[in-house]
Amino acid sequence: MRLGVYHSGIVSSARRRPPPNGRGVPPTYTLPDAPAGTLNEIQLPANGAQIQTLFNAAQPGDSFIMPNSTVVFSHEPTLKIAGTVTNPISLRGTAQSIFESGSGDYGLHVMDAAYNHILGGVFQINKKGIILDNSKHCVLRYVRVAHVGQEAIHFRASSADGLAEYCTIEATGEENANFGEGFYVGTHDGNWTQEYYDRSSPVQVLGGVLGNENGIDQSHRVTIQHCKVINTTGEGLDYKQGVFDVVVKDNDFYAAGWSGANSADSPIDCKGDHALIENNDFYPLMPDATRPTNPDLSLVYTQRSCIQARVLTAPYGHNHTIKNNRAHGIWEAYLFEAVSGSSGHTVYDDNVAPGAALGVANIALTPVGGGGSDPEDVMVGGTTWSSAGTVTPSLPGGWAADDLMVAVVFVRTPVVPTAPAGWTLRHSGTGASLGAAVYTRAAQVGDVAPEFAATGASGLALGAFVTVLHLWSGTPTVAGDYDEVPIDPTCPDITATAGATILRLVCLGDNQPPEAEPAGLTALGTWSTTTIGADAALGGWYGTQVGAGQTGTLTTTYTGTDPWIAYTVVVPAP
Repeated sequence: MRLGVYHSGIVSSARRRPPPNGRGVPPTYTLPDAPAGTLNEIQLPANGAQIQTLFNAAQPGDSFIMPNSTVVFSHEPTLKIAGTVTNPISLRGTAQSIFESGSGDYGLHVMDAAYNHILGGVFQINKKGIILDNSKHCVLRYVRVAHVGQEAIHFRASSADGLAEYCTIEATGEENANFGEGFYVGTHDGNWTQEYYDRSSPVQVLGGVLGNENGIDQSHRVTIQHCKVINTTGEGLDYKQGVFDVVVKDNDFYAAGWSGANSADSPIDCKGDHALIENNDFYPLMPDATRPTNPDLSLVYTQRSCIQARVLTAPYGHNHTIKNNRAHGIWEAYLFEAVSGSSGHTVYDDNVAPGAALGVANIALTPVGGGGSDPEDVMVGGTTWSSAGTVTPSLPGGWAADDLMVAVVFVRTPVVPTAPAGWTLRHSGTGASLGAAVYTRAAQVGDVAPEFAATGASGLALGAFVTVLHLWSGTPTVAGDYDEVPIDPTCPDITATAGATILRLVCLGDNQPPEAEPAGLTALGTWSTTTIGADAALGGWYGTQVGAGQTGTLTTTYTGTDPWIAYTVVVPAP
């Protein structure tokens, strides 16, 4: 018997409530909508032990509604059941829904629980705020974490592909300023062997180690957007070595990383690789223009640079993109500062830092523009291969509502792959031993990675990736070519008007790449190879924005003997 008020048969609309304007938790908001795929709504009681009993019995599709009151837990409230891509588990609350666990525990622990959504609610007066361990594809939205002893929101133990948006963090490090980060992604490599535990009852149960993928904490592709971070003794974001492809967009940082404790003197510290940090605002003081305070009166206020990149552990700490950020007020050094051998960064000249004593950056600036698509206008997710008959490709970080998602799915058998509800088929076909399809979707708030399938593909190579375009309009045009024995094949020709974006996509039936790439295209990514049984597959995708008079005629050379499939996708400019 499941406790609480239980509502079955909940069917959520595919369209969610649009996001609010501004950054951080909105001043007022109603109970967030249940995610698509919700099957049951469960009203939680105002009793911590009973809440944990309900969490222990969670099933995919359950949506827990927090009470509009303060609940004090004797042990860490822990979500430890995984949802699915089609039926996530969610915890929903309002600004009056408050979880407290005291100084010795977490405000909420999401442990071994992929596809869990935390939507609304307040988590305060805890040792740590919200900790995600080994929990991929989780979403945090409208969440407020305040007055915690150490860090506020931590993606760790390979909690990859997470999203935090419209969240507010305020007053961290109130018990230990050395560990007072706002957002924390990954784990220091010296702690990869440390263990994490289920502490939702008096008996602790081992969960695993923090470095749980090849000995590394691989919390890759976490996106932090539209958030507000205020008064953190540690960095507003600490991005650890071993982690790749974090996206930090459209956030406000106020007095973040100000204390000097544990070398904290900047809102963002990048020790991982390939971060995109775009359109953020950095303020050295509090929103009321005063200096921050903390119970530790020995702390000395300091704000050096807005963003620092460093090599703490080789080979990590390189290749970040810094675009269109603003440093307000007075800073001791730069908006962006590369230290201790950190290199390979692109810092655009649209970053602004009039009050930074030493300028925008300590490296040369890159002019905005220069032809072709800006990196953030066309984003590609990671290629995913599977032999299970279904495949769930990762979404690239940094996408926003109403962006155009383009999914390309290839399978090593002549059938057309299928897509989940909400995706529109644009083109499909089969060759001698390959099948493929192109699907599109206008992104919505709360979207998660889609699952594609192919009949009869169990044991065969099935691959997919999703490309996202920020700038688009109209209806994408797709042409496909399915060749059995290609010799000097030509991708389909489509006329493209000025300013359009062209994507050219190819899947080859063996593991050989094309021998020459199309002239005039900018190579933005290459597919990985895989071998599943006797199957091998390789592909590449290329994109550009075209000018007046150009068309989508794209020619390549390929002299292999295996079949291939190619697409040309043209997306009109706004």
